[in-house]
Amino acid sequence: MLGTGIEVFLQFPHETEQRILHPGKVVEVSDGACAAEFFEPDLSPEPGMEVLIYHEIRNKFVKQPARIDAVLGIEPQPVIGFATTGEAVPADDRECFRVSTAIAEIAATLCEEQNCPVVDVSLTGLAIIADGQYNVGQSLPVTITFEDETYDGTAIVQNIKDLRQRRTRYGLSCAGDKIDGGNLEKGVHKIGLAVQRQHLRRRAGAQTGA
Repeated sequence: MLGTGIEVFLQFPHETEQRILHPGKVVEVSDGACAAEFFEPDLSPEPGMEVLIYHEIRNKFVKQPARIDAVLGIEPQPVIGFATTGEAVPADDRECFRVSTAIAEIAATLCEEQNCPVVDVSLTGLAIIADGQYNVGQSLPVTITFEDETYDGTAIVQNIKDLRQRRTRYGLSCAGDKIDGGNLEKGVHKIGLAVQRQHLRRRAGAQTGA
């Protein structure tokens, strides 16, 4: 059951294939409706939109259909009013889902291509926007410098999505240190945890300044 202070993740309908989750926290519950603040400022919620809400019930990660009733605020972070429309059911393993890193402004080197934006991470992979042309199944060298540490290794192209301005979003899975001897998977995991902390700090700062 959703309650005040519960950590939730929002997924828009067009993001189900990429399995992107947007982290937030419930700030109010009243008469079966919830209000939640989300940590990414560039979300585009709309009233009436059907979404999925992910959260934990008794240490189990679940997903629940919901409808956005209202957009209660945008600045400094979006606050969305929603009501669940169905029962919570078990979700896939949490490591399969990716958390957006858009506000963290993290870049990677993909092959010889530098300053490629890292747009989301999971425990086992990441998504990078790049100019180069690569193929599904191709193994690529990836290097990320984060918090004064460099992480490198091999990542395998899992999916490809063409974007505007001749750029491409590549969903990548880490080959793992047992295969390539690198530490990329460790770095991706560290980035994911750090992004979560950053979201929480932003929220705490917003509350302090209110």
